Amino acid sequence: MTESSEVVMSLEEERETEKRKNNVILYRVSESLSDDVEDRKDGDMAFFHEFCDEGLKIAMSNGDIEQMYRLVRGSRTKWGHCWSSLRTKRQRERLLVWLRD
Repeated sequence: MTESSEVVMSLEEERETEKRKNNVILYRVSESLSDDVEDRKDGDMAFFHEFCDEGLKIAMSNGDIEQMYRLVRGSRTKWGHCWSSLRTKRQRERLLVWLRD
């Protein structure tokens, strides 16, 4: 491996690490039992907004959330875990500060 390729790999690893710092995992999120994938995604997004807006009093728009996934797929249980990637680290820190207090 050449020195320049090692530098490129190191930069890619740093970018990936920085992106992960914006991630939030919510445990035991109620899950929609709809057969439609879009309905389930909309339900997860609605829960996240309600959690932030009403529970934490932190306004979040859809643009603040880069990605959202169910961590356990194909599970038809009542509860699951939701992974969210927020657009900025500051948004994640606001959530964590509120939860710590």
